Amino acid sequence: MAPPRHRDVREGSFQGRILFSLPEDMLQDVQSVRIFERLFLSLLCKPILLNEGTTRITTVISDALTEIDVLVYRQYHKFWSNFSTDFHESPSESTKFDGREPVKARLFVKLRPKYLIQHSSAVHVAAAKRLTKLLPIELSSQSSLEINLMLSNEVLFLGLPLNRSIKQTVHPHYGLRHTTAAAIIRNLKSGVILDPMCGAGVLLCEAAIRMDSRTARLEHCAFLSRSSLFLVGIDCCEDQLDRARKNLLHTETQLVRSHSYWDLVCCSAENLPFRPGVFDAVVCDLPFGQKHGAVDRNLVSFEREKLEKLYEHVLSSIPRILQPEGQYALLVGSSLAQFTRTLLHNLHCSIDMDESISLGLTEARLLSGVLESGD
Repeated sequence: MAPPRHRDVREGSFQGRILFSLPEDMLQDVQSVRIFERLFLSLLCKPILLNEGTTRITTVISDALTEIDVLVYRQYHKFWSNFSTDFHESPSESTKFDGREPVKARLFVKLRPKYLIQHSSAVHVAAAKRLTKLLPIELSSQSSLEINLMLSNEVLFLGLPLNRSIKQTVHPHYGLRHTTAAAIIRNLKSGVILDPMCGAGVLLCEAAIRMDSRTARLEHCAFLSRSSLFLVGIDCCEDQLDRARKNLLHTETQLVRSHSYWDLVCCSAENLPFRPGVFDAVVCDLPFGQKHGAVDRNLVSFEREKLEKLYEHVLSSIPRILQPEGQYALLVGSSLAQFTRTLLHNLHCSIDMDESISLGLTEARLLSGVLESGD
C-alpha cells in the first residue's frame, strides 16, 4: 500500500513527529506499515501559542482541552476496545465502558522542545484535573487504556494510541530513525542494493526487514527465489562499519525468512570500486553539512561548496554502477535539494518522487526515481 502523501493528510507536527489524519477504514491496513511509528485516535489536535511561565502554560492547556467532544471520546473508546481485541491486546475489564461507571485510564504527557520539560509535572496535574471533569474516566497508572498528551510550542495533541511503539530492530546508533529509513527504501524492489555512505547501516537493515516482510506474504509464489537481496554498504570509517556489521547481524536474528545477503566495504564514496551496471538500486542519506563537517576538527560546519563537490562525486557514479532503469532514493537537506535535482537531471536520472520529510527541527527532501535507459 502506498503511504499517504504529506500534503494530502498532514494534520500537524510535533518536534520529531509528523501527525497524519487517516480515514477509519485504513487503520487495519496501516497497522503493519513501518513508516507510521504509532497510530492514534485523535481527540484533539490544536495549534497553540505558548507563553513563558508555568501558570500561563497550564491555563492554555486547560482552556484547549475544553474543546474535546465527549460523544466522540465515547465512540473512540469503543473503537479502541474493538481494535485492541483484534490485535490480541485485550483490554482489561476496568477499561470497558458500560455507560455507568468511569473507566480507568492512564495519562501520558510528552513535552518538546526541552525547555518545556520543566513544566511536565504541572502540565500533567492540570491536564488530569481537566480530563477527569470532562470525560468518564478515572486515572490509574495500571490501566491498559492510555491517553497521550503531546505538547510543543506550536501544537497540542491528545489521542488514544492504537498500537505500541514499534520496537527498534537494530542496535542503538546515531543516525536515521528507523521510520525515516523505512520511508526512504519503501519503493525498492529486490536485487543488489548499494548504500555508498552507509554509516551504521540503518538503510540496509530496513531493506532487509522490508524484503523479509514481503517474503513472508509471498512465500507461496514460484518466483520467490528471485526475490532475494544482496546489500552492499560503503563507508570510509571503520567504526561506522563495525556498528553497521553489528546492526545487520542483529537484524538477521529478527527476520522470519532470511533472504538477504550483505557485505561491507571500507572505501571512499567518491571512488567506488565496482564494475559498471552491477547494482539494481542505490540508496543514500547524504550529509547535510554539520555532522559531516565534524570529520575535520578545524571546521565548525561543512561549507556549501565542499558539500556540493561531495554530492557531485558521489552521484556522478550512479549512471556507471546502476543498471538501466535501476532505482535510486536519496535523502538530502532542503538547502541542497535544488542543486541535487539539477545534478540528477544532468545525469539522466528521472525524479519520480520529491517529497518533504521532517527530521525534528530539520527539513529534508526525499528524491527518488530511476536511471533513464539510453534507448
